[in-house]
Amino acid sequence: MRNTGATLTTPELLAKCVALHADLAAVLDESRGLCGQGLQLAIAAYPRIWPISGGSADVELITLIITDASLCAECIAKKTGVLLRQVEPILVRIGKTVRVFDSGTPCDACLTTRKVFRLV
Repeated sequence: MRNTGATLTTPELLAKCVALHADLAAVLDESRGLCGQGLQLAIAAYPRIWPISGGSADVELITLIITDASLCAECIAKKTGVLLRQVEPILVRIGKTVRVFDSGTPCDACLTTRKVFRLV
């Protein structure tokens, strides 16, 4: 019979959680490294290759998160995984279809007063 963890005490569960979190962080680090190596190998093999970025999925994702919140570019990048340098060009692209409002008010995520974006 498989142990579901129901018999573990709170300190044991916390210790297991910490260990799993550390394992996951190590796997993610290794994955990032392998992705970087793969990209370098692809660039070496195909020097004219263009990186894939700025697809419509990024536009849809950013549109979705600024629909209900006023967020700064840094928080938009953190929440979506889009590179910070790509956030404002994507917001400009979104602004061609719907009105994107920007103001110097607190960001709903980090609470820092700076330029934030939301859909109007």
